[in-house]
Amino acid sequence: MIHKSDSDTTVRRFDLSQQFTAMQRISVVLSRATEASKTLQEVLSVLHNDAFMQHGMICLYDSQQEILSIEALQQTEDQTLPGSTQIRYRPGEGLVGTVLAQGQSLVLPRVADDQRFLDRLSLYDYDLPFIAVPLMGPHSRPIGVLAAQPMARQEERLPACTRFLETVANLIAQTIRLMILPTSAAQAPQQSPRIERPRACTPSRGFGLENMVGKSPAMRQIMDIIRQVSRWDTTVLVRGESGTGERAHRQRHPP
Repeated sequence: MIHKSDSDTTVRRFDLSQQFTAMQRISVVLSRATEASKTLQEVLSVLHNDAFMQHGMICLYDSQQEILSIEALQQTEDQTLPGSTQIRYRPGEGLVGTVLAQGQSLVLPRVADDQRFLDRLSLYDYDLPFIAVPLMGPHSRPIGVLAAQPMARQEERLPACTRFLETVANLIAQTIRLMILPTSAAQAPQQSPRIERPRACTPSRGFGLENMVGKSPAMRQIMDIIRQVSRWDTTVLVRGESGTGERAHRQRHPP
């Protein structure tokens, strides 16, 4: 929320209600994502306007070249840096490089107090805090860094701001994995598994049901007995496996 004191000084309080509003708007932006760079830029705008975190920056790591480059940067009209996308960081270099190498969030109550701060962008206020969190990819490996500077020096709010930024980073990382990282495995056509019949179940040539039912010596003996008693009108009890009587009846009285 934004309040004005008697001296007309703007006081920005990033309370729970404001966090919820900012998170809701960020989720809407990511759910409608069609172009990666534009989407990330819109997320940084929400951080600036609703979360009171200025100069948000999203860096992505190129594992082949082993460099961390700026993918999106929130700038005002008065503070425009044309060559920002050409700035590079090595793993372990500067604040964002350190976050990438360690895979852990970095929180500074005052950014100028850390000697690792390189200030290559010449945007950040030396007297304000600085928060940088990793964008985690597959196998818990960082694929980039999200950084921003709270507009007010309220150290008691830094833990809450850091947790909020870590949640945003998780959402951004998921979007990046879906839109930017290779998806050839997901796009590969899925082949139906071929089910092969076991050799033991494959019937041999010249062998079928006709060779199994009614051709055995026991069945022939039964048929001979039936032929003998069929001359008279009498009841005959046929004993055997299930289906023996039906088979004998069909052979004796074909349809």
